[in-house]
Amino acid sequence: MSSTEGLLCLSIGGSFKVSAVAHIICTKGKGKKDGNISAMISDRIQANGSEVIPVRDWMTAINYGSIKKTQAIWVQWESMDKSFELFARELRKTNSKIPVIIFHRMKTLPIALYGPHSFLFGIYHENTIMDQLEEIFDRLSMYSVFHHEASALVQKEIRPNGFGPFIGNAIPMLNAYKLVSKVAKTDLNVLITGDSGTGKELIAKTIHNLSHRNSGRFISINCAAIPETLLESELFGFEKGAFTDAVKEKPGKFELANRGTIFLDEIGDMPLMLQTKLLRVLEDKTFERLGGTKEHKVDIRLLAATNQNLPELIEKNRFRPELYYRLNVIPLELYPLADRGVDFELLTLYLLGQFGPDIIDGSAGISWEMVQSLKKRTMRGNVRELENVLARILMNVPNATDINRNEPLRGDESTNGSFEILPLWAVEKKVILKTLKEYEGNVTQTAEKLEISRASLYRKIKQYEVDSLSNA
Repeated sequence: MSSTEGLLCLSIGGSFKVSAVAHIICTKGKGKKDGNISAMISDRIQANGSEVIPVRDWMTAINYGSIKKTQAIWVQWESMDKSFELFARELRKTNSKIPVIIFHRMKTLPIALYGPHSFLFGIYHENTIMDQLEEIFDRLSMYSVFHHEASALVQKEIRPNGFGPFIGNAIPMLNAYKLVSKVAKTDLNVLITGDSGTGKELIAKTIHNLSHRNSGRFISINCAAIPETLLESELFGFEKGAFTDAVKEKPGKFELANRGTIFLDEIGDMPLMLQTKLLRVLEDKTFERLGGTKEHKVDIRLLAATNQNLPELIEKNRFRPELYYRLNVIPLELYPLADRGVDFELLTLYLLGQFGPDIIDGSAGISWEMVQSLKKRTMRGNVRELENVLARILMNVPNATDINRNEPLRGDESTNGSFEILPLWAVEKKVILKTLKEYEGNVTQTAEKLEISRASLYRKIKQYEVDSLSNA
């Protein structure tokens, strides 16, 4: 009998002691392929110096998982036999901090997987998982160390599938989470950089929530969204009579953020004149309101963010170098979706779980092939764009596997392979209008085509103010 076969015979009541880095593998084990993939994963885990406990059902896996020293539960999807929701519910009762790794042979992702499953560390196809094991081991180790070394407050935010409001556990993100947990304990200035849609404001809120200032206010202001003539009064407030409409004094964002945190987004768009005034606030925590001479002192923590290259702006005399050095005490970079490879599947499942039944029900669903095809595309809008793309797929594409990664998605006006980012409501309205036109305003046939009830369709027609079906 092999060592693996011997482990299969272990019972819950046995005297077997799980090591500090034990891995539990739950496999159906009825077919030759089932056993082969599980055995190969087991061999690699053991070669990596860890203990392996093979089991035949998910409940046994959960029982072993209640042992705190278990590092991960590996689950072959077929072993759960359509009981994933029960598995998830039972695991949450015991220890949802244990990473769960699913390996599968699915063609289409089941709806049961849609949503923010906090315990889900990753999902992999059996054809590719062997090539990704080393990277999985590295991330499991990083996750384990991060959770072990974190304070009680930070531990509450750590999950196998992410951290705080973030979904994902790619190595760049794990490094960012760890840095956040460190800087949150200080009052150091942090400059957050990253493309649009990478979550710069979310990370700023997380720093605030984990800091000693979390009982104070978190004030966010987008420097690019406010006209230059109004930005100064918005930030620093104004005195009565400072300008024509200043009939009474008004405190600015810095005063409102006293003993809390102020977040300046798109800091690269701040006018040079205001950069000088901001520099003074950073140096001595004082400022004057617009139209005033009284010095106001504040106790604030400042976080800033930009998607621009500030050193390049300095070269062009559009950003003050002394302010840059004041802001950039702790640089924190958030990576685009393209650099977060293993997070793509987790984010896809999470975003699919955010859609309501009107979008999910009756759709062709999302195939694994589709997910992998999308993963190879460049999404400049990052997570925001991924959400919109998934909505268009669910609503516009009758057969998801027909999409080629080098072609624009159906329903997309673009012909150059890029995506037009639309709000979700606009996508839905567009589909309803197109279908109504196809059926010449016949609500019954339109509802049948969209696979929703007539009542739901009438509600949406009213919601989107489709007044004349003849104009559809």
